Amino acid sequence: MWMTVGPVSELSTDSPNARLVGGHSVLLSYRNSSWWAIANICPHRGEVLSDGLVQGDCVTCPGHFWRFSLTDGMKQGDERVRVETYPVRVVDDVAAGAGLVLLLGRHAVQRCLLYTSPSPRDL
Repeated sequence: MWMTVGPVSELSTDSPNARLVGGHSVLLSYRNSSWWAIANICPHRGEVLSDGLVQGDCVTCPGHFWRFSLTDGMKQGDERVRVETYPVRVVDDVAAGAGLVLLLGRHAVQRCLLYTSPSPRDL
């Protein structure tokens, strides 16, 4: 099932964005001309990752400074620890349900976010 959340203009391209979708807290971040999405909760102590600092392709947990890749969810320095990542694609046709599409999980029932594509002036 796909869920429409809102326009991409509601998202910051400079800092992490937190959204609750289908009971999942998700961090959205715009880096290197792409949108990335990961689980927004640190597996260590449950800190909110979107309250942390995003530098390059990593977010740093504000609680204990663990760093997670936005691209693959891996904790830097320990491949055994990761957060869920969600594939993202941008669709431009508003009439067809356009926007930023985020797949939540790898389960049989798939949920996603939908945002309208940013115009160059929004970036």
